Amino acid sequence: MRQESFFDSVNSYIAAIRQLDSQTIEIDTCEFWTAQYYSQKNDELVQSEPTSLVPQTLTLDLSQTSWKIKQVKFYDDEAFCQP
Repeated sequence: MRQESFFDSVNSYIAAIRQLDSQTIEIDTCEFWTAQYYSQKNDELVQSEPTSLVPQTLTLDLSQTSWKIKQVKFYDDEAFCQP
């Protein structure tokens, strides 16, 4: 089976941005994703999952002239997001 995941850019959003120091920020994001599964034999849709909420906190560090992701923390519940 082959999986395709789709990011819902319309409903996903940034919940908060915090500056920890002059070179580090944290961003709380609320992303909505869907997944579809296809048969490898004939490429037919086998299963479609409902949209799921994926809350996460990204920690970014300023490195020279660009921001780099240092850490990603995922949450099992709704955390700071509104479903």
